[in-house]
Amino acid sequence: MNDPGQFGFSRRSLLRLAAALPVAGGAALLKASEPDIKVPSFNNLTDQEEIAFGQKIAAEMDAALPLLHVGLLEEYVNDMVGKLGRASKRPNMDYRAKVINTMDVNAYSILGGHMYVYRGLLHYVNNEAELAAVLAHEVGHVVGHHSANKVMLQVKAKQLYEAVKNNVLLQNQVIRQVIQKLGGPLALLALLKYERDQEFEADLFGFYEAFRCKWDPNGFVTFFERIRQATGDPDLMKSLKSDHPPAGERAARIRQEMTTVSMPGKMTTESLRYKAMKLSLNALPPPVKKPG
Repeated sequence: MNDPGQFGFSRRSLLRLAAALPVAGGAALLKASEPDIKVPSFNNLTDQEEIAFGQKIAAEMDAALPLLHVGLLEEYVNDMVGKLGRASKRPNMDYRAKVINTMDVNAYSILGGHMYVYRGLLHYVNNEAELAAVLAHEVGHVVGHHSANKVMLQVKAKQLYEAVKNNVLLQNQVIRQVIQKLGGPLALLALLKYERDQEFEADLFGFYEAFRCKWDPNGFVTFFERIRQATGDPDLMKSLKSDHPPAGERAARIRQEMTTVSMPGKMTTESLRYKAMKLSLNALPPPVKKPG
């Protein structure tokens, strides 16, 4: 995030100035504190290359994961992810989502825009605003190049950079071989553990994406508070809690960010499509249990 103070202005004074300007859909206010995108030098994938690499990794992941193919669920989640992606700072990525048929409460995104949403998360959320918060956070990781940075760091460490750059846009087997040399799709999934600053940055990117889509950002706060106070099966939330900063701290940061924007009078918390998704979800047989 830029530091306005280096130019002699406080962040608060800039926000007051933005509030005094004509605002179309809150756009001027949103520029005041949404993070800038910073890409390290070791990741020089073009957007086209990142999308192609992500598509090839997703094809390998799809074959390795227990996906749930229910049209209503897939269409609903895909539409939400696509809407959030188009409202992001990287609207041209290949945003799409699939549902994993286990009861873990989590979601993750990979480079290029592909996202995987656990069935347990769809059960767990109390409303559409909470689901939008989680999905927007994952879109935020794509916007921040977080997944692409992790993968490209490994690509360079294993001296696979030339193989990727020379073949990622081609239709051959080289990238599949690269993925195997990186340990396979599930090993790449294990790479997606981010530093605290990246998680907070994804929260902020997601906050503004959801805000622009008119989903109530209180969904972030209520979801984080429920995670903080969560009881029940600890295994289902283990990865969500262990892979992210403390939920209470994340909720406090979002509350602070909400004080810096002009909140419209009415924002979406639920929808008929959300209710239909829940009905469809609850009618399904139990998911397959993970081995062991």
